[in-house]
Amino acid sequence: MRDTIAAIATPTGAGGIGIVRLSGPSAAQIAERLVGRAELEDRRLVRAVARDPESGERLDEVLVAVMRAPRTYTGEDVAEIHGHGGRLNHILSDRHVGAASGCRQTSRRQQTRENSGTHTDS
Repeated sequence: MRDTIAAIATPTGAGGIGIVRLSGPSAAQIAERLVGRAELEDRRLVRAVARDPESGERLDEVLVAVMRAPRTYTGEDVAEIHGHGGRLNHILSDRHVGAASGCRQTSRRQQTRENSGTHTDS
């Protein structure tokens, strides 16, 4: 079984909007947990408040979209969380997406390689 991975999908540096992309079998569930929704509709952009899954602390007002397999670039479930640039790093931190949800963090390049089947361990 493949891991669910997360990466910041926007360029580094100053920016008003930042995107975190989750990809893998738990992507939709992780996004739903972060925004407190039971089930996000496929391919619909939803305005929500991202909260720490453990404490309920408000993290940011976000837009979230879930795209379910197999109709995605990688063929896996994908979720995107669009938030305010500087706060997005906070959302992606181990405390919120990683450790709380079992999601492994990667770089944009690594996420594309792993999910497109071109990843090698060498």
